[in-house]
Amino acid sequence: MRQNRIAIYGAGNFGRKCLIFFLELLDRNRLFAEQAPELFLFKKYYNANMALTQERLAAINGSTEPAVMAGMDIVMIPGDENNFKVTTKRDLERLRSLLPYYADK
Repeated sequence: MRQNRIAIYGAGNFGRKCLIFFLELLDRNRLFAEQAPELFLFKKYYNANMALTQERLAAINGSTEPAVMAGMDIVMIPGDENNFKVTTKRDLERLRSLLPYYADK
């Protein structure tokens, strides 16, 4: 069976350049988007982070990852795509486009 390979060149952790090869595409039915803010029991989450080496901590991809690695229970609740943080010009344009809609509520 032939496998499609996809290569992406971009910035990795801390802006380092990296080349990543994917052997297959992810099943979108098994993916979830994480939405901030997350909520953790502080002491358990703090200890989970403190148990990581500096190298492992630098490779973390999201704030939930240390909790998962420490075996903490993770519960997902429905989010809202209109709950987003504004960090780019595109985000700001999206916010401005939504303001008239919410002003009429």
